[in-house]
Amino acid sequence: LSKEIAIIGVGQTKWGKYKDSTAFDHSEAAARMALEDAGLKWNDIQYLVAGSTIYSGNRGIYEGNCVAERLGWSGIP
Repeated sequence: LSKEIAIIGVGQTKWGKYKDSTAFDHSEAAARMALEDAGLKWNDIQYLVAGSTIYSGNRGIYEGNCVAERLGWSGIP
């Protein structure tokens, strides 16, 4: 890995509890917003770092994996 990291896009959804959506829905939406903000496609990304939340159920510790799965697996670390 390179020693340089660039954050070139951001995305954020509203904070709160939602009856008809999950934490994974909001993580995916924020990731898509960040990609759009950066002018990139998912396949342009070389590395994924994601936080986790205890409120997203048993898969919360795998938040990054779930986002990658929803955006389309690409083999990035």
